[in-house]
Amino acid sequence: SLIDLIDEAPFNGKGDLADVAEAESIEMNDLLVLVEGLHMLGFATVSDMSITLKDEARGFHNADVQERKSIFAAQLIRHVPLVRRIHQILLEQADHKARDNRILAELEEKVNAEEAQTILDTAINWARYAELFSYDYNGGILSLGPPEA
Repeated sequence: SLIDLIDEAPFNGKGDLADVAEAESIEMNDLLVLVEGLHMLGFATVSDMSITLKDEARGFHNADVQERKSIFAAQLIRHVPLVRRIHQILLEQADHKARDNRILAELEEKVNAEEAQTILDTAINWARYAELFSYDYNGGILSLGPPEA
């Protein structure tokens, strides 16, 4: 992951974005999207075209897969209001389920339908990785916790 790359030598937790892009052989525009995600999730600070990992990212780097999911889940709840809102809705439901169109309707009060879908898709992907909630793509149903085996 980008966190792992930046946390190791030669960057050791801090790097110039041009150097990171070169080391990872990634286009600057693509790197900026990833860096914005790290910043949004509270894993890094960005200033003057350099990135510095926060302690949470360094803990993530040193964690095993399950610990990484727990750290990621905590960062999502703390830093991403949409994920926090979906999690709250699911906790309030007796069956811990909700339809995606409920969330889309809330988002569409602020952005257009296409943007709302993109934002929801990103939140779902992040939350699924963290095992905060699962998503039935066929039925459009969000449910609390990891997918059932």
